[in-house]
Amino acid sequence: MNIIPFDSSKHKKYLSTAPILAAAQQQASNLSLGEIPKASCCWPVFLCRTKADRPFDIKSLMSLTADTNLFVAQSTWLAPYMPLSLAVYPFVLAKQDQGYSIAVRPCPDELFEQGDTLLVNELNQPSVALKQIQQKLLTSLNESAALKEFGELLAEFELTKEINAIVHYADKTKQVLESLITIDEDKLANLSNDQLIQLQKAGYLPLIYAILNSIFQLNALILKHNQFYPSDKVEQVELLLPGE
Repeated sequence: MNIIPFDSSKHKKYLSTAPILAAAQQQASNLSLGEIPKASCCWPVFLCRTKADRPFDIKSLMSLTADTNLFVAQSTWLAPYMPLSLAVYPFVLAKQDQGYSIAVRPCPDELFEQGDTLLVNELNQPSVALKQIQQKLLTSLNESAALKEFGELLAEFELTKEINAIVHYADKTKQVLESLITIDEDKLANLSNDQLIQLQKAGYLPLIYAILNSIFQLNALILKHNQFYPSDKVEQVELLLPGE
């Protein structure tokens, strides 16, 4: 991703609806560990393999079809909670010699040319809005080590399994959401007391159960999909192991 440094002259304002406009085309969103409890009350939460220096990323599934989001309509965010990875768009943290600085990911120029929210004031100092964005970015960064440890423990205890979600439509067609990774309930039930205590002390056990139970949010996605697309209704989502 070719990011550019934040420039107070070019990025004096930005469009406050930018995160929502970007989210409208995102089927899934990255989550930090601390977001799992809130996110699991809104969406199915899955793990996915990553090229980063950790076994898994964590994502919330916000639609049954690619490049759509059932929680955006008419430039309005419909969920009670917006993940940090969406809320900070189009900003990221760029690593520098002495820490991190805010930068901008590739995005339409209109997000700044048509800006309605100040990012720097008349004294060229960060506005309240920019400080809030910076704080959200730092919160996510500070949780990256815990996310890595969480993934490593899941891998060490072999607590994950890969599933495919088969979306069955009323017209008898279907599509497959492949390589979704969730918690293996059987292996979780067979953990030793020492392993359970280790997960509990680390604060990871509630997160594991939240991910596991969030699968039931697939039913809410079906209902929302059918409200958005009444001529393309989904009858059920079937969860199968690869090869079944």
